[in-house]
Amino acid sequence: MEHTDMSAWGAMQPYEKERFGEVIMDPEERKRWSAAFMLGGLPYMWTQLAPVPRLLFLDRLELRQGDRVLVIGEAIDGVGIDREIRERVGPTGEVVVIDFMNKVRDIAGKGERPQWEWDYTREFHDEHFDAIGVFQGVAHSANWRVTAGELLRTLKAGRMIVLGEIVFGPPLARVVRQDVHVNYLFAKIWEALTPGGDFEDQVYWSPEDLDAAFEDQVENAQSFVWHGVEMFWGRKAAA
Repeated sequence: MEHTDMSAWGAMQPYEKERFGEVIMDPEERKRWSAAFMLGGLPYMWTQLAPVPRLLFLDRLELRQGDRVLVIGEAIDGVGIDREIRERVGPTGEVVVIDFMNKVRDIAGKGERPQWEWDYTREFHDEHFDAIGVFQGVAHSANWRVTAGELLRTLKAGRMIVLGEIVFGPPLARVVRQDVHVNYLFAKIWEALTPGGDFEDQVYWSPEDLDAAFEDQVENAQSFVWHGVEMFWGRKAAA
């Protein structure tokens, strides 16, 4: 019989099932393997492969003893960002951590795009925070113009907001397409995680998108791009 399924998983040959067992035909097992392949990625990448951008993220917050800081995103504890912020603001400081990694996984696991309207700062009064960091959560805002306005409402004038992300989306897709081995591996992972999905079609906000979203709301906005790491920061403009 002619073998016609040439998807990343379907291209396996009958003798491979005989060699590795019936389990490799189970879509749920494939999904578990592919998900496990991603586990621990953010802590490893930020601490082992991108320690300098990690330090840049922290330094750009311009933290002081006694500061109130909001940090929101994913893998915050795993990367140690919250611990280092607490060390910098000291015992008189306050650090509010909002980690939504499990929400992202739940949404993506249902085959939906993990973006939503953020309401995490509604309970805080104007200019409550001395610094705000969005760490590995940039992709998940549904509308950065709205999110920027709400986060900056709670930030004191003259203080810093910093966004840092190891990105999916078009930048990664361009790199992946350069090598057939890498292209195949990513296709296989995404085929198992999101049947019918495409790793090139991931939620993403570019530095240019962020610059437009924060336009006229921050001063001296700057971006940093390095080996899959993208950062954006600016100082809240005075009223």
